[in-house]
Amino acid sequence: MKVVYLVLVSSLLGTLGNMLWKMQFSRQPLDLSSIPSIVSTFLSWKVLIGGIFYFCSMIMFFYLLSNFRMSVIIPLQSITYILNLFVAFALFKEKISVGQMLGTIIIMAGIIVLLRANDAAVETG
Repeated sequence: MKVVYLVLVSSLLGTLGNMLWKMQFSRQPLDLSSIPSIVSTFLSWKVLIGGIFYFCSMIMFFYLLSNFRMSVIIPLQSITYILNLFVAFALFKEKISVGQMLGTIIIMAGIIVLLRANDAAVETG
């Protein structure tokens, strides 16, 4: 079960990074017309802190890959999609389609199946 908590931390960090980036780019869309504009965007605190969160998420992900089975880690990372969908809906007031909801339910069901299968594999050796 330790792996689930570590994946959750990694996913939360990635989601926080994405949230900060979305906040920045919703307020000020990325302007690629000049180097100074690009530099000022990437030096904004939301982009910098978002980058730190995302970097920490990747460090956690590398740790997970180093210490747990890839066949478990990669599918569990789909928790990130669920967290990002929730942030999009709750914070950015994005409309969520029936297809998105259905897809989210399928992802959650897949995570449950994966965890149960992983528990059975651990128990049987």
